[in-house]
Amino acid sequence: MTGQPGTVLDRPRLSALLSGGDGTRGTRLTTLVAPAGYGKTTLLTGWAGRTRTAWHTCTAEDRELRPALDHLADAVRTALPGLDFTLPPMAGDAHAMSAALCDALGSAELVLVLDDVHVMTERDDSVRLLEGLCRQLPPTARLVLSGRRPPPFAVRRLRDGGQLVELTAGDLAFTADEVAALLTDRLGLCGADFAWLHRVTGGWPIAVRLAGEALRHGHVTDPVRAGQFFDYVATEIVDREPRRTRELVRVAARFPRFRPELLVALGHPYAGETIADLVSRGLFVEALPASPGWFGVLPLVRDFVRTRMPVQDWELRELYDAAARWFSANGHLDAALTALAELDDIDRIQGLLDERADDLLREGGADAVLAAVRLVPPEARHRRTWQLAGEAHQVRGDWSSALDCLNHTVDNGHTSPDVVRRIAWSHYLSGATAEALEVCGRCEPNGADPVAESLLASCAAGARWARGELAECRTAARRAMTLARGSGDDAALAAAHTVHAMLAAAAGDRSVLAEHNREGLRHAERAGDVLSVIRIRSNRASHLAEAGDYRGALAELEVALPLAELTGFTTYRAFCLNNRGEARLGLGQLDEAVADLVAARDIFTAISSSHAAVPLTLLAETYRQRGDRVQARTAYEEAIRLAELNDTATQLVPALAGLARLLVDDEPNASAELVRRALSFGGGYPAVLLASAALHLSKGDGAAASEAAEQASRLARERGDHAGLAESLELRARAELLLGSGHELSFVDEAARIWQGLGNIRAERRLAAVRASMRDDQETLTIQTLGGFRVLRGGEPVPVTAWQSRKARDLVKILVARRGRPVSREALISLLWPGERCDRAVDKATGNRLSVALSTARSVLGARRGAVVAEGDTVRLDTGAVTVDVLSFLADAQRGLREWRQERPSAWPLLRMAEATYTGDFLEEDPYEDWASELREEARLTYVQVAIVLAGHAGRDGEHVTASRYCLRVLERDQYNEPAHLALVRALAAAGSHGEARRRYRTYVTRMAEIDIEPRPFPDAVL
Repeated sequence: MTGQPGTVLDRPRLSALLSGGDGTRGTRLTTLVAPAGYGKTTLLTGWAGRTRTAWHTCTAEDRELRPALDHLADAVRTALPGLDFTLPPMAGDAHAMSAALCDALGSAELVLVLDDVHVMTERDDSVRLLEGLCRQLPPTARLVLSGRRPPPFAVRRLRDGGQLVELTAGDLAFTADEVAALLTDRLGLCGADFAWLHRVTGGWPIAVRLAGEALRHGHVTDPVRAGQFFDYVATEIVDREPRRTRELVRVAARFPRFRPELLVALGHPYAGETIADLVSRGLFVEALPASPGWFGVLPLVRDFVRTRMPVQDWELRELYDAAARWFSANGHLDAALTALAELDDIDRIQGLLDERADDLLREGGADAVLAAVRLVPPEARHRRTWQLAGEAHQVRGDWSSALDCLNHTVDNGHTSPDVVRRIAWSHYLSGATAEALEVCGRCEPNGADPVAESLLASCAAGARWARGELAECRTAARRAMTLARGSGDDAALAAAHTVHAMLAAAAGDRSVLAEHNREGLRHAERAGDVLSVIRIRSNRASHLAEAGDYRGALAELEVALPLAELTGFTTYRAFCLNNRGEARLGLGQLDEAVADLVAARDIFTAISSSHAAVPLTLLAETYRQRGDRVQARTAYEEAIRLAELNDTATQLVPALAGLARLLVDDEPNASAELVRRALSFGGGYPAVLLASAALHLSKGDGAAASEAAEQASRLARERGDHAGLAESLELRARAELLLGSGHELSFVDEAARIWQGLGNIRAERRLAAVRASMRDDQETLTIQTLGGFRVLRGGEPVPVTAWQSRKARDLVKILVARRGRPVSREALISLLWPGERCDRAVDKATGNRLSVALSTARSVLGARRGAVVAEGDTVRLDTGAVTVDVLSFLADAQRGLREWRQERPSAWPLLRMAEATYTGDFLEEDPYEDWASELREEARLTYVQVAIVLAGHAGRDGEHVTASRYCLRVLERDQYNEPAHLALVRALAAAGSHGEARRRYRTYVTRMAEIDIEPRPFPDAVL
C-alpha cells in the first residue's frame, strides 16, 4: 500500500534482507510471496529508493513475450540511461532475449524489481524470459519477484545453493510492536492498547492501516471477528468519503490501470486532485511505480468496490465505449482492444485491428497482434483478421500456423498477390518448394500490385533455384527485378537481389555475387526488413564458405545468428547454424562443426522441414573426415531421403556424391550407382566429379581418375572453390601415384598450400601423412572398429567383396570383441548362426560353414601373418600380429589414466593419443549384437572419462578452446552430462566467446528440461 512518508512504517529487518544483509549478499533471486494487502509494493517502493533499481509492474500484457521484453528493457534503460541495448523490431526466442539483456548489463550494479508477477502463469511464453534472466544475470545484478504466488519456474537449486531469499506473508505481517508503532508514532493514536487489533488482523498490513484510519476518526471502537474486519472497516471508510470520490473509485475499479485524463473524459472533472488526495492519504488508489502518470485501485479495494458498488450494465457499456475511444485516440491500442473485448464488440475490434495493425506491430510486436486476434472467435474473423494473424505467425517463424491462417483468406481459390506470396513464402521457407511453386501459379500477374508481384516472382525464383531449374529461376528473377525497380520498393529490391545472388553463386561469378549481396543488404536495411537482413547475411556466409573464406563466413554469422535468435526466425536460425558448421568444417574444427550441424538438424526436424537434408549432408561429411563411417552413412542416407522427398537437386546431388565417396572402397558397385545418379543432374557439381575420381581410383583406373580429378580442378578454379580444388589435387596425386608418373608429390604439396591458406590445419596434417605414406612401402595390417568396421592393408581399405560373405567379417568382429581370448567353435557357431544346432556329429554343414568363414578371414588378414589362430577346438585373434584400434585406445587410455592418478606429466601425451584414436563407438553398425555391447560400453565410458580429464587439464592451463572441444565430444556421446555442459559454458566464456557461451547455456537448459531437471544458474565465475 502506498502512502506519504509519515504513514509508512520503517521495517529495518526486511530492508536488510532485501539489501543483502543477514548473510544474503550475493543472492541471485529474492521473492516476496503473499496475498493482496501485505504491503509488498510499499516495502519495495521504500527500499528501492536507496539503491539503483529498475522497476516494472506486470500486467496481463506481460503474458506475451514481446511486450514483457519491451517493458523490462524500458525499465532497465530508466535506471541505466547509457545502456547499449537495442532489440530488432521482431523478437521470438525468450532465452536469447534474456541473454542479450544480461550481456548488455555487463558489470552494472542493478536490482530488477518485477511486481505483480502472479499475472503470469507457467504456460506463458514470457515466463521463459523471467527464468532466463534469473539464471543468467551477472553477479552484480539481482532479480526481485513480487506477487501472490510463488515464481512460475523451479527454484529449488537456487534455494539449496544459497542464492534465493524468500519473504512470505509471515515475514511481511506486522508484529504487535509494529502495529503499536504504526498507530501511535505514525498516525498519532496514543493511550490505547492495540494488542486486540494485532490479534484480530493477524498483522495484515492493509487491514491495520485501514483500521488506523477508522480509529483516528472514531469509526471503530470495538473488536470484530477477523473474517469480517476488512469489509467492516472498508465500508466505514468508503461511506464517509465525499460522493465524487466514491463515484470516481467505483469507475476506476473497472480498469486495471488508468490516468486522470481518462477519468476526466469519463465524466469526472476533478479526477486529478481527487487521485492526488487519495494517494497522499494512502487510501484506495496507488501510483504505479513502473508507469509514471498511471494509477491503479488497490487490489482488495477493487474487489470490494466491484462487489459492494456495482455498475449497471447499460452504464458499463457506455463506460467501456468511451474508454475505448479515449485509449485509441491517445495511442493505447492494447487497452482500447481490452475495453472493446469487455463490450464483446467483435466488429470494432476487427476494425481497429485493420486500421492500426502496423502501430500495434510496432509497439507490441507479433505477440500483440496475435493477442488481439485471439479476442475474436475464429468463426467471426474477417479475411483481413486471418491475414494479420498469418503475417504475425510468419514473423515468429511459425510457418504451419501462418499457413493455416492465410489459407482462411483464400476465396474460391482466388486471393490477392500479397496473400499468395505470403502463402508461397511459408511453403518455401519450410522447405516445400513444390507447394511454393504451385501456390505461385495461382496468381495471374496483372501489374496492379507490382510490389507483391515482384516478391512473388522472387519466391518462385528461389524455389526454382532449390530444384536445380536454373533457366526457369533466371526468368522469374528477371521479372522480380524489373517489377522491383519499377516500384522502387526496398523490400522487393532486397528479395530480387537475393535471388540474383543465388544465381551468381550457381554460376561461380563471385564479383556479381558480391554486388547483389551488397545491394540486397542495403535495400533490406533501408526497408527495416529484419528477416531479409538475416537471410542475406546467412546466404552471404554460405557463399563465403563455398569460396573458402571460412573466417569471413564466421564474421558474417556473428551478426546474423544473434539476430535470428532474437527475432525467433527459426528457419534462418537453423541455416545460420548450418553455415557456421560448414565454415568450421572447412577450418578442420570438427567438434564445433558437429555441434552446430546437429543443432541445425534438430531445429529443421522440430519444424518438420526437409531443409534438414542440408545440415545432414555436412554432418555426414564431418563424420567421414573424423572416421566415424557408420554415422556418416546414416546421415547421408537420411539426407538423400529428405532431398528426394522435397525434389531438391541442390540438396540431393551433394548427398549422393558424399555417400558415393564414403562407399567407394567398401562397396564400389553401390558407389558407382550413386555417381551415375548424381551425374544425371549435370556436371556442374565439383563434388560429383570428386566422387567419380575416387571411384576410378578404387577400380585401379589411374587414367580415368586423373581425368575426372582434372575436370574437378578446372570447375573448382572457375568457381573460386578453393576447398574443392585442394581435394581434387589430392585425388590427382593418388591417380599419378597409381600411374607411376612421379608427379604425385607436387600435387600433394600444392593441395597442402591451399589448405594452409584456408586455415585448415587438420587437412594439412592429413596431407603430411599422405606424403609420408607415398614414400613408405612397408605394408601394415590394421583393423578399424571405432566408428565402423574395416580392414586396411598398407593403409588401403580391403573392399567388401574380398570377404565373400558377411559371416567372415562378423567372425573377425567377434574375435576382436573377445580381445584375443580364445572362443570355442560351438560358441562361434551359436553367435554366427543363432538357432542352428552346434553338434558337428549331427550337423557337419554348420561346422563346414565356420571353416569356410575362418579360411576367408585368414585370407583377408593375410595367411602368413597368422592373425587368426585355431588351437584345438578354439579360435582367437593374435593381437600381436595386427593393430586393432579399440584395443590400442583402451591400452593408451588406461595407462594414461593410471599415470594421471599418480600425477605424472607423462599421462597427458598418452591421454591425448587415446582421445584422438576414438573416432566413434565400437562397431556402431552392430548396435544390437550382445557380443559387442560389453566392449562398446567400456570403450565409451573410458572415452568420456579421458575427455573430461583432458578438458579439466586444458582449462587449468588456459587452453579454453581445447577444453571446449573436449566438452563437445563428451556431449556428443552423452547429451545430458550436466558437468560437461557447465564446463563447456565456462570454457567458452573464459575464451572470450560470450555469445556462444550463452547459446550453449540455452542448450543446457533445454536438455535439462527434457529430463525434468532444474538447471543450475549461468556460472558466475566466468563473467
